[in-house]
Amino acid sequence: MKHLICAFTGILLLSGGFCFADYEIHKDIAYYAPSEIKSGIQKERGTLDLLLPEQRNGFATIIFFHGGGLYDGEKENVQSYLKKEFGSRKDLAIVTPNYRRYKDVKVVNGTRKLFPAFYQDAAAAVAWVKKNIAKYGGDPDKIYISGHSGGGYLALMLILKKGYLRERKIDPDRDLKACFPISATPRTNSCISQERYGGNGTEFRADQDSPIFMSTWAKGTLPIILCVEGRSTANHLVGYREGNMLVYALLKQCAKYPAVKLHVFEEKTHTSVIAPALQTIRREMMELER
Repeated sequence: MKHLICAFTGILLLSGGFCFADYEIHKDIAYYAPSEIKSGIQKERGTLDLLLPEQRNGFATIIFFHGGGLYDGEKENVQSYLKKEFGSRKDLAIVTPNYRRYKDVKVVNGTRKLFPAFYQDAAAAVAWVKKNIAKYGGDPDKIYISGHSGGGYLALMLILKKGYLRERKIDPDRDLKACFPISATPRTNSCISQERYGGNGTEFRADQDSPIFMSTWAKGTLPIILCVEGRSTANHLVGYREGNMLVYALLKQCAKYPAVKLHVFEEKTHTSVIAPALQTIRREMMELER
């Protein structure tokens, strides 16, 4: 009965909304203005789902980018475990954006060309939330970004390569609360590597599109909390555990980045790390909001 009432109320309150569990979900919101859309795939992938909490006054928001190595994945895929781990918070909205993936573009002369569309999409999604969340009752000063695997890589690179957010008039150190990458790929993403250098993407690269490279001289004050599995999953010469430990060390020692933490979950794999990482993120958010 509760869910029936919630669903009916959600439909009445906000057009296009409906209630699932304890969240009212607004699906496929376009985060680009119509004048910015240059292709069908940009229009198709340039959407986000907004999951509103029970408390509708001054709530915080976490933007979570799905994984899939920038090649695959969907925004809906991450919602079940996000709702499970964050459902105890009645004052936290969840935003899951889609973004353009390498599988969405054709192979031309043996290569798929997409760079930097995924960065641009992710930055546009963050900007949409910053601009619009207050209309739903959210606090625009309480916005976090996160993601798992390829989505964690994307969230982290937005912070390390600030230009994409700045193009959207977002200063991450001023406009966001924290970045929580979960098991982010530490090297240059394999799809970017294939596009840029050819080959099959298995070669180890650490250029300007790798967290390892960018962490050497990162500047800023936004808290970065790295979460990673403990088992040394092979990732083309650099495991996720070792690579993220290196990113942490570079931020801490080389860049003297003041607000970085590392959580290693020793008994977890690349997939099973998600639940304890989200629980840790929930605690970290509570600390930041005190």
